[in-house]
Amino acid sequence: MSLAEGKSCQIYASDFHLGEGTLLADGTENPLEDFEHDDDFAALLRELDAQFACSRADLNLMGDIFDPLQVRFLGELADPPEEPAAVYKMKQIVKGHPRFFEALAWWVGQGRILRFFIGNHDAFLAW
Repeated sequence: MSLAEGKSCQIYASDFHLGEGTLLADGTENPLEDFEHDDDFAALLRELDAQFACSRADLNLMGDIFDPLQVRFLGELADPPEEPAAVYKMKQIVKGHPRFFEALAWWVGQGRILRFFIGNHDAFLAW
């Protein structure tokens, strides 16, 4: 029996600042990437799911999970305030962090709740 059986849990995380990924297209290290813990994050979600197997556990991502300022647009570190740029940058973030997004999909697939809150670095999510 889990120590958390029957209880509700709210899990909070913020400020991951995901960018293009740890490696650039040419295979070199990306000096702008702040988040190198995709596998650790996936393992944490599995551990939390096991710990709260018999209870509700909601994951609340509280802002600055993504950082479009670290994603190149048209080869430049530019951040035009336009929907096409935001969509492009989000696609690059997803491409650079497949394990992170697989872990989120797995979490939701377990019937768990996932909430995103917009922070100052990821205001582009409004588009």
